Amino acid sequence: MLNFVKLRAHLHALPDGPVEEPGYVLTLLGYAWPMFEGVPVDPDHRDALLAKARDLRWASPVLSFSIGEERITTREGKQVEAKVWSFDLSTAKASASVQRWPYVKPERKRRAA
Repeated sequence: MLNFVKLRAHLHALPDGPVEEPGYVLTLLGYAWPMFEGVPVDPDHRDALLAKARDLRWASPVLSFSIGEERITTREGKQVEAKVWSFDLSTAKASASVQRWPYVKPERKRRAA
């Protein structure tokens, strides 16, 4: 319970938006993991998820991150798909969802002539 309280106190001191110190927040989340309903129980699975976490965001009271971003082709065209984990600190519930958005090909830099 103490680890959950530490995580919540740290996050509530942060502004909404991207998390500046993701490593520290992920460490706190790992310690508080058992307090969340809806998370995998296996510690190896937890560690694998936290190691792949990208784009950590805080939007009080929800901490979220994405994992497994990949390009796919659908009827709508090329898209990017990622699994997004959300941790609601007000209810101590976690959930995962799949999100998709249009794939935008990065512009290639042109060589100077």
